[in-house]
Amino acid sequence: GHMPVIHEAMTFAEFLQQHEAKRRLVMAICRGERQNWATWIPLDGAATLLIGPEGDFNDQEWQLACQHGAEAVSLGDHRLRTETAGLLAVAQYAGKFSVS
Repeated sequence: GHMPVIHEAMTFAEFLQQHEAKRRLVMAICRGERQNWATWIPLDGAATLLIGPEGDFNDQEWQLACQHGAEAVSLGDHRLRTETAGLLAVAQYAGKFSVS
């Protein structure tokens, strides 16, 4: 394990402008067409997963993210709280790359 890097707070638009183009951008959303995160995770692990606020991302945020190449994923059949959604995503990510 290693310590995560914590950056200064910024607006959603600022984050999207600073996002590294070499990393795929995915948004965990609760509506519409989306792929399952656990099976979607890229083999090289180079992805940035955005987990929105309670109530999901709004239409303006989704459209802005799409302009920056975002893809939609689902974390499962249940709506999760923001703080638990991140933990689930990390656990699924770690499970895909763990060596048995």
